[in-house]
Amino acid sequence: MRNFYFNTNILGLLFIFTSLMISCNYEQFFQESNADQIISDQVKREYDSLIKITQENKAERDRIQDASTIYKKYVGSTVTIVTDNGQLGSGFFIDDSLIATNYHVVHGATQVKIKLKDIEEYFPIDGFVAVNKNVDLIIIKSERTGKSIPICRTPLVEGEKVFVIGSPQGLPATISEGIVSAKRSTIDNYFIQITAPISQGSSGGPVINQKGEVTGVSVAQSREGQNLNFAIPAPELEILTAYKSSFVHPFSELVLSERTERINTTESSNMGRQIDEETITEWNDDTRLDFIKACMNSTDPQNNDPRAFEFCDCVYQKISYSYKPDDLRKLNKDVVGSFAEECIEEMNH
Repeated sequence: MRNFYFNTNILGLLFIFTSLMISCNYEQFFQESNADQIISDQVKREYDSLIKITQENKAERDRIQDASTIYKKYVGSTVTIVTDNGQLGSGFFIDDSLIATNYHVVHGATQVKIKLKDIEEYFPIDGFVAVNKNVDLIIIKSERTGKSIPICRTPLVEGEKVFVIGSPQGLPATISEGIVSAKRSTIDNYFIQITAPISQGSSGGPVINQKGEVTGVSVAQSREGQNLNFAIPAPELEILTAYKSSFVHPFSELVLSERTERINTTESSNMGRQIDEETITEWNDDTRLDFIKACMNSTDPQNNDPRAFEFCDCVYQKISYSYKPDDLRKLNKDVVGSFAEECIEEMNH
C-alpha cells in the first residue's frame, strides 16, 4: 500500500507539473528571452547588411579596370581617320556603324576614310548623320562595323583616372593615362581638363574611365602650358546621338550653305513658343533638351537635316545666356528671330 501511495503521489506531482508547464508556456524555459532575441535579430540584420556592402564593394572593384584591360577591350573600337585634304584624327564606335569624332577633323573634306588596328585596308566613310560645330562634334557612318564603347552617365569627378586612345601624329592605337584635372566653363559649353596627353592626331579619340565608359572626346592641347589637355564632356555626345538624322549626308554639305539657307526659310520666330516661362525655373539639361526637341519638330519635322540640331542648340544657348528664367516674359518673337538669324550667320562661317 505504501508503494502504491508513493506511486500515486508521483503521478499527482507529474500531473500538477504538466499542468503548470502547459499554463506557463514551457517553451519560454528553452528559448532566449525577448531582449536576447531582439539583439540576435539586430546582429543578424547588421551581418547581412555587412555582407551586402562587401559584395557591392567587390562588384565595384571588379568593374575598376587598369590600362592594360581597357586597351585590350577597346583598342579595336577606335579608328584612325584620314581625309582627302590631309587631315589626320581619331574616332571611336558608338554604335555598330556610327563613329564619333571632332568636327574639325573632317572639316573641309569631301572624302573620309578610317583605318583599324592591325588591318592595312582603309574603309570609306559614307557621310555624317549628326553634327554640332559649336561643340566640335560630328557622328559619321561607315559600312565597316565595330564594337561600341558605352557612354558614361554618371557625374564626372575631378581626380578620377582616365585613359585616352588615339592616333597621335598618325601612330594608331596609342594609349595614355592621366586624371581629370578640372571642369572648365565657357559661355556656350564646358570642357574637361585632363593630364592624359593629347597630341595632333589624337583629336576625336575617346577619353575612357576605369569602368570602361566614355567620359569625353579628346579635342585639344594647349601649347602655352605643360600637359594641358582638353576633352568634350560625354553628355554633349549623348545629346547629339539622340538627335541624329535618319539619313546619311555627304561631307560636301558641311561646306555648302544651301541646307543652312533652307533652315533660314522656316518661321524661326515661332520658336519663341517653345519657351514656357510659366514652368521654367532654371536653365539645365532638361530644359535644353525640351527646347531642342520642340525646335527640331518645327524646323525639321522629318529629321532629315543633321544641322537642325546645331541650329536649335545655338538658339537655345543665346536665349539661356541672355535671359534668366524670371525674365522670360520679356522674350518675344522678334528677339528669338534675331537670335535665329545670328545662328544662321555663324553657321555659314
